[in-house]
Amino acid sequence: MDGPTLTLFLVQIGLVLAIPLCMAKLFERLALSPLVVELLCGVMLGPSVFGMLAPHLFAEIFPSLGRATQAREAVTELGLLLFVFMAGLEVQAGHLQKQAKTILWTSVFGIAVPFALGLGAVLLWPGLWRTPPHHSLMLLAVFIATSLSISALPVIARILMELNLVKTELGSIIITSATVNDLVGWGLFAVVLSNFGEEGQHGRNLWVSLAMVLIVFGLLLNLSNKRIQQAVGWLNLPKDTLQLKLTFLVLVAAAIFSQVVGTHATLGAFLAGVALGRIPDARKLAHQSFYRTTAGIFATLYFVSIGLKANFVANFDLRLAGFVLVVACAGKISGVFLGATLGGKKPREALIVALGMNARGAVGIVLTTVALEYGLIDQRIFVALVFMALATSVLSAAGIKHLLGHGQTETLLEEEAKAAS
Repeated sequence: MDGPTLTLFLVQIGLVLAIPLCMAKLFERLALSPLVVELLCGVMLGPSVFGMLAPHLFAEIFPSLGRATQAREAVTELGLLLFVFMAGLEVQAGHLQKQAKTILWTSVFGIAVPFALGLGAVLLWPGLWRTPPHHSLMLLAVFIATSLSISALPVIARILMELNLVKTELGSIIITSATVNDLVGWGLFAVVLSNFGEEGQHGRNLWVSLAMVLIVFGLLLNLSNKRIQQAVGWLNLPKDTLQLKLTFLVLVAAAIFSQVVGTHATLGAFLAGVALGRIPDARKLAHQSFYRTTAGIFATLYFVSIGLKANFVANFDLRLAGFVLVVACAGKISGVFLGATLGGKKPREALIVALGMNARGAVGIVLTTVALEYGLIDQRIFVALVFMALATSVLSAAGIKHLLGHGQTETLLEEEAKAAS
């Protein structure tokens, strides 16, 4: 990389990191999540605002082609893999054994109802989506249905932490059901991409590809600290250094394998996080070593860069965005509410669970961005889905706060303690 190219690359990285830092104070009173702030900053820095106010300067700093842009995109892709890996670490499979009935019904209806509505929204009103003739309408319908049925585990976890609901029974149900949603959603998304992208065009069997990824995931689940130490005991490295490098290598290897067999690298990274999350030492070390860097730098680079991918003003279709938001909220809230009610929860508790799982946020945006890069969706649909992800995250936090009221979290904990005794 020559001098001018390196300078331009550093300027791009510097701006992408500096703008959210400067705007955080301005948005502080609005109580917006860091994710929302970063996306708004990306919109300001991208063609929607900066590109419209100073088009020539924007083209010089953020050219669509060039080695500096390629280098920045490579760094943001690494940030994406680290982010979904950290999301996978948050999955706690042990919760599945508790409240099994409620979690089962909540997960099934929380996926099935929004998926069915999303599928119907595309197939019944194809003109609203304006899909190009060479695109498969059914494939687009499956992707939209997946986007509307998946939850966002990192965002949900953050909302529950802010409201002190993580340790409650309802919080456990929300987190665990969202985990099931994430796993199913990533699987469906991998099937869509393997049938649409270059791998699908080469005729690779998408079910075989997904099965291969899940088999390797099963092998990863059998990892343990003892087995890892035995396998690499000949390396003369400190324990923490050894585990840190092995953790990163497992992440990279899983991402490479997932990409090569025909799914997407993000699925491999997510499953690697789920697998390593079962090893206490590995999970603790990954949090200590990766979390701050990923959340503070790499995730910021990725989510701000999303604003550089599309003109959110020119491509904002109010009718499409409103339609997507209504279908997303109606499907997820009604499905989860029905499932939680069948699982034995009272209406108020079921509604809290439904609002909690209605948050899409980061994971939905990740999937939507990848779909845009593959050419599965255009910028109109991309903008509408990102708007839906942001709106549902904000609405979920506000809705739960309203239902709980002032000091109701402590009351909820007391009620659950009495019920348990």
